[in-house]
Amino acid sequence: MKKSIKDALHKRVSEMNGLTELNMHKEAVELAKQILAEKLLDSVAFSASLYAIQIGGDDLQNLKDLIHAAYNRLPDRDRQKVRPRMLEYYHSINDMKTALEYVAAPSTGADLFVVMDILLANDRLDEAEKLFFQGKANSRGAISEFDCSMFFTAMARFCERTGRLNEAEQYWLQVSEMDQPGLREALSGLVKIQVVRAWKHLQHGLKQVEKFKTEIDPVTVVQLPGNHDKLLAEAGKEIESFREALDRIVPEKDLVRFGN
Repeated sequence: MKKSIKDALHKRVSEMNGLTELNMHKEAVELAKQILAEKLLDSVAFSASLYAIQIGGDDLQNLKDLIHAAYNRLPDRDRQKVRPRMLEYYHSINDMKTALEYVAAPSTGADLFVVMDILLANDRLDEAEKLFFQGKANSRGAISEFDCSMFFTAMARFCERTGRLNEAEQYWLQVSEMDQPGLREALSGLVKIQVVRAWKHLQHGLKQVEKFKTEIDPVTVVQLPGNHDKLLAEAGKEIESFREALDRIVPEKDLVRFGN
């Protein structure tokens, strides 16, 4: 890229960054769209434009073609530099399949959160497990409370997905002590874990009722003459009465997300 063209491009980038800092997000997004439509781009202009769009845009999904085309026009070396930004973008629009193409080894807790989320969404549990153990080994690398909260959130999500509820609970407890973006998920996660455990007890209870209907203990029948079947029926009815309440918090169909 010629110096004059590069200077003109970066001047527009500076203008766009200024608009973002002034909370003039609509104007910044419009300028970002114009910059991304330029034939000649570099990693600095691309990253800044995508950042401005993510901060102030409300139509991120509709800009996918523009962003992807701009990325493809970048020189190979610049594409490598902006891969993390592309990963963040596709994660932000919940296009987890495309995001998977940009996954790289995370260097921060925030990176680990994004990569873990993408791997779990694509059912890449083997890779997610490797990332989990790598994260545990490198947990001391977190440099801020935000970074720590993202790290613990990622670890909790993995543990939930693989049915390690005790571990997930411990991670959520740590996130719940931080006034960070993961707080809401941590607080609800702690409640949901208890509900998942309640589901397990409910399912076990119903199986026991069915078991004792067919595998009748003669001693019990003698001790409870005429009452055995009635007591079993009442036990089953009472347990079933809890189903609706549990289903409102964690639907039974979603238990697979907790390793069930």
